[in-house]
Amino acid sequence: MDNKTKEFYEAHKDKDFTYPSLPSTVNEKEGVAVCKFVLQQMLDNNIGWLELDVASVNNREYEDIGVTFKTRLEIDRLVPHMKKLPLGIDGITLYNSKWLYIDGADVTELSNWWWQNMAGDKLTKLNVWRMKPNEYVAPHNINIKELTDNIDNLDMIDYPFPIVVNMVEPGLDCHTVVEGMGIVPNQLGRIFLINPNLERCMVNNGKTDSIRMHGYIRPGMEFQRWCDLITRSYMRQLSIQNA
Repeated sequence: MDNKTKEFYEAHKDKDFTYPSLPSTVNEKEGVAVCKFVLQQMLDNNIGWLELDVASVNNREYEDIGVTFKTRLEIDRLVPHMKKLPLGIDGITLYNSKWLYIDGADVTELSNWWWQNMAGDKLTKLNVWRMKPNEYVAPHNINIKELTDNIDNLDMIDYPFPIVVNMVEPGLDCHTVVEGMGIVPNQLGRIFLINPNLERCMVNNGKTDSIRMHGYIRPGMEFQRWCDLITRSYMRQLSIQNA
């Protein structure tokens, strides 16, 4: 990897953070209040990422995208259509509508999963990135829309929040390192909301490819469901942390 990435990786990979407890003024049953608290903690750089419990806002037939056979087949179909990106890795980008085909590859199941399950009414952009062994992505922070430093000044309904979905992973050996926060515990099928305020780099130390989807979700008409997703995910992380 280049010197900039190596320095960033070494400086931040061993960092850590603790999920702050809810203050007494925030009722854990009020989704909007909890969501605002969590997102403010991200804006204040106290939280690096939040694993999303997407099943908690879907029906009992829900299946995680990373372990669903049809979606994994569609990822395989996308790989031959990927092109070398300026980032130095292979990838493909989809924009601004309910995409069913890309360069002749059927991605109906992937598209339907995002639109039906992800607690948002608009998928603004979707990057599918493939990192081969020993490849990396230099420190970056790609936001579609400018952030504010106060959640009350941020249009939570319209802001495109960055989501990472792990579709193919070499165990735990492909690292996403978030500035000041350490290594995201990426693993097959896991889904994360990443702090949109901080830089991150990616380094594949594994022996096989890593393929991840990087989506930008606007809650829109699904705002309450989005708040419920953040709330249930956060309360789950607090339970795990305090066990």
